[in-house]
Amino acid sequence: MNFSPQQRRNFLILSVVTVALLLALWFLLIAPARDRLKESSQAENSLSQKIAAKKQVIRNAEEVKTEFAASSRELSAIEAQMVSGDPYLWIYKMLKEFEVPQKIEFSKIDRPQSVELNLPINISYKTISFNVAGAATFHDLGTFLARFENSYPYIRIQHLEMEPAGLSSVSDEKLSFAIEFRTLVKPSPVSGKTSPRS
Repeated sequence: MNFSPQQRRNFLILSVVTVALLLALWFLLIAPARDRLKESSQAENSLSQKIAAKKQVIRNAEEVKTEFAASSRELSAIEAQMVSGDPYLWIYKMLKEFEVPQKIEFSKIDRPQSVELNLPINISYKTISFNVAGAATFHDLGTFLARFENSYPYIRIQHLEMEPAGLSSVSDEKLSFAIEFRTLVKPSPVSGKTSPRS
């Protein structure tokens, strides 16, 4: 088919106008819409990440709450065992529980003395120190100390001295020992607290 010069010129003008309209449509409608869609997608991803992070914080808070409750129960159980009433009587009874099963002979239990704690944090517990002397075989003494510290996690050995108990054949295996212990004492509840109003 042969086009006349007028038709070719009209076709060329129509092509240029069509391309110009398509470019105008692209730059005025499609490109901004695509950019808005991209921004919307990024905002949605960002929001999804924030929601996931918040859900993780909530899950972590629940885990911390559960761990805190478990730790509080454990602390309450330990505090229920702590020194109460007369510290000397409490220590005497506690040590006597270990005397027969472990073949430990306590010859001296000193009265407890208050000790100042040098900790970077402020805690409400007091600390007392008490000295114990006695005799036992090396094996029985070691077993006693292991069981004692496992039974009372708030009591620590500060100082331990051992020497042969004597020269007789009966006491050849026995050792004389002197131990300094330190223990936390739960403070007594403050009296005179008023109950909250209903």
